[in-house]
Amino acid sequence: MDAAGANSLTLQGDLYRSRFDETLTVASLSPPYSNTFPNDGKTAEETSSGRWNHTSEGSSMSLQMYYDNTTILDHSLFGDHKTTRRRFPTRFHIGGFPKFVWGLGYRSIRDKNDPSFTVSLQPNQVTSPSHIPSG
Repeated sequence: MDAAGANSLTLQGDLYRSRFDETLTVASLSPPYSNTFPNDGKTAEETSSGRWNHTSEGSSMSLQMYYDNTTILDHSLFGDHKTTRRRFPTRFHIGGFPKFVWGLGYRSIRDKNDPSFTVSLQPNQVTSPSHIPSG
């Protein structure tokens, strides 16, 4: 999608889905020292991104954003939910001499795991925001 005039806008998105059925054998501490069972699960991922550009005489500015959501559900072993939000550097370029460029950036990742009888992570949820250096 393109906006008119000195502005341009680009949007993109993806969607992925997958299912699986398998037979798992998991080690056990008691006889017969392993368990075999059917396992089904699914994987899903959604992503979207956008970029806005603005130009005028002697200067330009852009803003990028990105979102990713991934879910892996392995019903017998593990569930993982991960969301990533990023705002890429916003850059301004002002014409003339000397040139001036600056920007900001931010990223937030949330990872949550659902425990099962076989796998358990502690802590089971982590959110890690961080600032992204611009350059």
